Amino acid sequence: MLTDTQVRSARPSARPQKLADTRGLYLLVTPGGGKYWRQDYTFNGKRRTLAFGIYPNVSLGKARQRHHEARQLLADGVDPGAVKQAVNRDFETVARAWLDHWRTGRSERYVAYVVTRLEADVFPSIGSRPAADLAPSEFRDVARKIEARGAFEMERWPRYSRQGDK
Repeated sequence: MLTDTQVRSARPSARPQKLADTRGLYLLVTPGGGKYWRQDYTFNGKRRTLAFGIYPNVSLGKARQRHHEARQLLADGVDPGAVKQAVNRDFETVARAWLDHWRTGRSERYVAYVVTRLEADVFPSIGSRPAADLAPSEFRDVARKIEARGAFEMERWPRYSRQGDK
């Protein structure tokens, strides 16, 4: 097990070095002097590496906590790398992925209408923000902006023609 003193005093060498802590957690010390918390793991038969942060921004205790959380996810059959990527995705990316799933069984005209409304009203306000960081009040604020311009009910809601434009 590493101590805080060992982590602090780790010096770079000509080649990257791994200083092992416990159960797969290690500190990668690069030749340039960077100190990175990492964990190598296998999920669905593939070897992967999970990054926990850079020392000293992420302390030894915090790295161990993140490592423990990742091990719990693995024990539950969940890829911690995929969870980390999902948390960091912006709202527009998440919404578009939802749209791809949601569009099944709906007319292209209706799907285009919903996409247009999202692009005009939602994405400019909160689309670039990480989805995990959005508060319910931010969605309320977007709705209030739409109401402020008088669009309580959309006047041009797509209507289906009698010829079966569904």
